[in-house]
Amino acid sequence: MVIIKLIRNNMANNVDYSKNSPNYTGNASVRGAFGYPRSIDTITIHWWGDPNTNPSYEGVIAWLCNPRSQASAHDIITGTGSRVAVIVDYLDAAWHAGNAKGNATSLGFECDPRCRDEDYEAVAQDVAETWRYYGREIPLVPHNSWKATQCPGNYYLNRIAIRARQINAPAPVTPTPPAIKEVARDVYNPVKKFVFTQDCILEGIPNGGDAGNGKVFKANEQVDIKQKLTMSDGSVWYRTQYSSDKELAQGFRSANATPFVEVPAVAEWIRNLKDITDVKLSVLPAGGAKVINLITLEPLKDVLIAKGTQVDIAKETIVGGVKFLISSYSANGNIANGILASELGTPLEVPVEEKPEWLKNLQDIEDKDFWTRSETPVLDIVNGNVLRRLPINTKVRVTHATQIIGKDLLVLEGSKEVIETVYLSDTEIKNPDTDLEQRVSVLEKLVAYVIQFLSNLFKNFKS
Repeated sequence: MVIIKLIRNNMANNVDYSKNSPNYTGNASVRGAFGYPRSIDTITIHWWGDPNTNPSYEGVIAWLCNPRSQASAHDIITGTGSRVAVIVDYLDAAWHAGNAKGNATSLGFECDPRCRDEDYEAVAQDVAETWRYYGREIPLVPHNSWKATQCPGNYYLNRIAIRARQINAPAPVTPTPPAIKEVARDVYNPVKKFVFTQDCILEGIPNGGDAGNGKVFKANEQVDIKQKLTMSDGSVWYRTQYSSDKELAQGFRSANATPFVEVPAVAEWIRNLKDITDVKLSVLPAGGAKVINLITLEPLKDVLIAKGTQVDIAKETIVGGVKFLISSYSANGNIANGILASELGTPLEVPVEEKPEWLKNLQDIEDKDFWTRSETPVLDIVNGNVLRRLPINTKVRVTHATQIIGKDLLVLEGSKEVIETVYLSDTEIKNPDTDLEQRVSVLEKLVAYVIQFLSNLFKNFKS
């Protein structure tokens, strides 16, 4: 930073050149990195954080000089001790704007967020010295002109610029230069409504300076103007009816106000806006859904909602004959964004496969051995087909019980094979060759006994 040191040694601020940030793009690489050549078209005013968090001057310098931060500025400024730390050479692009053009074409000044009078003075001194070196007034822009951010907080740029002009104002010389005079006056009758294009103050005519006790008129605020004054130095001023009637040498610079243009009372999307029952819908197209600006009907840049994403919908509208759905977020914020209704819907639900009856009724019972009391069919538990037949008095091991269409079935160990309970006995048949009539009589008793036994098992299992 040799060049910067040489040109800034006469500053009113105390300048520290000992800190150097690695977070910058060298002059020769700026066009390749950002698509614009290195130039100094503006000075971007930042604050280094919420004052309620008490960020310190030294802490901010340390962070912006840390490679991990991936951020920097050219100057760090505080009114405490009127200090300035120059951490990136003006010839190089600091990483401060969050925007390619902003980094390539602007200087970044990080300012004490407390916005005290001494902070304003230190910033104005830095701006004034920079203007003197470059031989021109370099416009001041807020950080939020490059990207969406609260930065630079409460800093009022016109106050900085006015003070910088005062600092750079040439000392009076003899002979006194010709006074700036009014050369033309336009009177608006009736008064004409204007709107402020940026935050500004009421200034003295023709030399500027605060004439309104520090009152700030906000951007988009309206004001009634009665006179337009053109001065011999080429400046143009607007005066209110009060100032005009009183012939007060005060007004607003023409750069800070413009005639108010009436806009349509109600946009089409608002005229057709309807409340609907809140519903959660999914994005249907494979390529996702775009968010559309309902005023321009242009899709928002770099915004695409992926397929399957669920969106909370609160309102609907029609623009140009096309139906749009509006999310709860946009509806609550009165934001003119919507999604084509054709791209949202409820995806088809895959039916849940119901369990088969045998599985729903399956119960675990105490493992037990049974014997077939006659030739016994063994069934497939899934489809009921007969798999094989067991001869009388065959021993089987049972582990589970189930029911299918009202029939009690026992499940054989380690398989999906079942036998109806009526075919089984819990005791071995002593004389399987006994007369059939005797077996049938005994069989009836055994059936009753087995049924009673299984009923007790089911009762015990359920309890």
